[in-house]
Amino acid sequence: MLSGESDPYPALYTAHPEIPKQSLNVNTNDPDALEGGDYLDYPPPLSDDSDLARNLGVALSELYLKCAVIHGIGHFVLPLLPKEVAFIRRARFGGEVFTTALWFEGDRLRFLDWRDPAQREAFYQLLDGWGVCWDEQYEQLLAERRRTERDGALKDLPTFDIVVGRDLFVAIEDLEERVLYDYQKIEERHKEQWMPHPIAYFRLAPLYDRIQQKRSALLPSNELSRRGLLDGSREPTTEIERRSLTFYEHLLEYDALLEEIAVTHPTLSYLELTSGVWLERIARIFDSKQAKEGKYDRRYIARIYKDLGMFLSEKGQDVQLYQGIWHDDTNAFLVGSRTGMNVQGQEHAHLIRRFQVMQGEAHFDEVQFLSTMGVLFVRSQQYTVSPYYFHLIDLYVENVLRYTPSGTEDFDGSSASLVLPPT
Repeated sequence: MLSGESDPYPALYTAHPEIPKQSLNVNTNDPDALEGGDYLDYPPPLSDDSDLARNLGVALSELYLKCAVIHGIGHFVLPLLPKEVAFIRRARFGGEVFTTALWFEGDRLRFLDWRDPAQREAFYQLLDGWGVCWDEQYEQLLAERRRTERDGALKDLPTFDIVVGRDLFVAIEDLEERVLYDYQKIEERHKEQWMPHPIAYFRLAPLYDRIQQKRSALLPSNELSRRGLLDGSREPTTEIERRSLTFYEHLLEYDALLEEIAVTHPTLSYLELTSGVWLERIARIFDSKQAKEGKYDRRYIARIYKDLGMFLSEKGQDVQLYQGIWHDDTNAFLVGSRTGMNVQGQEHAHLIRRFQVMQGEAHFDEVQFLSTMGVLFVRSQQYTVSPYYFHLIDLYVENVLRYTPSGTEDFDGSSASLVLPPT
């Protein structure tokens, strides 16, 4: 729809590199599902929109990090700032490869654009002062990764993440290994949800006591009967009586719906039963509220079947054991999730990486660098897969270097400053 329109980003970023900027899309329409002007026909954002709140949180985090990059970490404080350590990333941005270095000096972040020979030479001098010869260590890295041509010539790395410090040279390597979850169990659960069953298989009222064993806030059925609540001889007077009787009546109403469905659909899978118009009626039976955009979800009924050990989620944490950040004595590490993951197949199992220590093995502190992946402000409430300083490099490239092709402009428009400490 915007074909032929000029892109406002390059002019805006070039004219105002000193101003942190972050875009935010408030249009929830799917452009692939709509045609013509329909895409721009969307409601204004609502204050109780959870997706909007999450996106705003992400945008504010990005703006804060950009402020730290532009205005200094003395004003916009960042955690876990190492001394005499630099981070170098080579990556592709918008079809162009950038090699960029970052280190900390006082309350400032210092960046280096590898395309500028003068900056690169000054950086070599900085590393010399730390006792690191870049060319020597980089050639060794290429040899270990077998980056050589048939004639023995060295073949450059297309991308890399490298950490250097005083008597320290460490590369982060992706290993040809992945942590595999219990795929067989997940596949079994997936099949169970799609397997057709007679409608009677889904009945819940006869299983009330099994559910009650998982829910201490409910009374057993024999107690409901003893108190005269099931035959209607007495009305509930306490909260636990009201809650228990209401839940039991909901199960009876749900089973009655199943009998109605059985007239036209004597067999169904769990996912078929809990979809479409039937899901809406199930949700109303259990007083489940509408989700975003007026839709219902199956979470409430899913929790009931979960108490019975039926139709368990293939995303359940009991079959996905890669939460947290793990490492071993070979410097290999795995960055998992704080919560359950959205897993679709074995190919999505987590990649194992390792710190490839070329220099400084004796004093390399693996835990210190792993701790920098535990921050929650780069990826919203999730860990990062590498030390978060590399994300600061990405911000610098995406917001500055891409709009200053020569690589010689700083945020204030002056020539890039490469202030070196005394050596």
